Amino acid sequence: MKVLGRPRLLWVMDIFLRPPSASWEAVCLPDVPGAAIWAWIRPPAAACGIIFQISYHSCESFPGVFTIRRLLDALEIDCRLTRMCFIGAESFDAMQGLNPQLDLPLSPPARGANPSATVHLAPPTVFAAPLSSTPALRPAPAARAFGLPARQPCGHAAEAMYHTIESDWHAIQILESKNLILRNQLNASLSRMLAFNREMSPDERNASDTQDHRDWQEARRWIRDGAAILARIVRAHDIGTTSAAGVRNRFDDLIGQFITPRRPLENLAAVQHLFEVHRKTVQSLNTEMQSAHHGPARDGESKAQAVMARVRVKVQAARGKR
Repeated sequence: MKVLGRPRLLWVMDIFLRPPSASWEAVCLPDVPGAAIWAWIRPPAAACGIIFQISYHSCESFPGVFTIRRLLDALEIDCRLTRMCFIGAESFDAMQGLNPQLDLPLSPPARGANPSATVHLAPPTVFAAPLSSTPALRPAPAARAFGLPARQPCGHAAEAMYHTIESDWHAIQILESKNLILRNQLNASLSRMLAFNREMSPDERNASDTQDHRDWQEARRWIRDGAAILARIVRAHDIGTTSAAGVRNRFDDLIGQFITPRRPLENLAAVQHLFEVHRKTVQSLNTEMQSAHHGPARDGESKAQAVMARVRVKVQAARGKR
């Protein structure tokens, strides 16, 4: 296992020039001996990011010691390059290192909860090789797959387009991380809603009046409608256009083969437009997932819970009379 941190200084440029991690790498904090900290640099889900994990035992043994800024400092990464941070199910904008949440101690994760913290960094545009030093290459299959007319900008215009594409791709990655969290929340809501879609038990049925039966059937209708919406949105996230089963891997190939190394690419203006469209599509999915989480998911659950709470009171009262 590799060990990151002093005495080997790992600068931001090294983060992007080195290969992505193939497995978890230990992070060394000299003043916290024995702490079990790991990092996964540039994982597939965050090509411009780092995932940290701190063992539950270390969080308990060194309370209030670990912060996002301190973990980044251990890798000699300038916090000003930090864009977004995801800690468990929570996220916040790092504000280029100015957000005070970067200095808040990381709490021990609950048993069974996600113990990771993901940090997204700014794309490494300053480390790209100039266009003039790179030999001309034919477009990769991923570039030709979009089927657009060929145009080859050059100089500052091309660099501006590369930068815009990287910004769009970084925004897409942040949205994808948010969408994954929402997807898990929607799937959990879907499981709860499906559990509510049942007939009343004999005790519940005997204790309920006509209005209770009507309300329960109405609540089940809301549950079924809401569950259908959630299932559709989860499926869109998993196998839709924005997923790996859709077109996402084409964009990922373009980033790795052409955009980051600044290799000449035909159709650059059209490819930039496609990245912009894809970003808006991912944003639309994010909006739809948020609306579903705060709409059908909660409406169906709340109606079913309200009816069943009323019925349970009547069941308990009926049992008390026996």
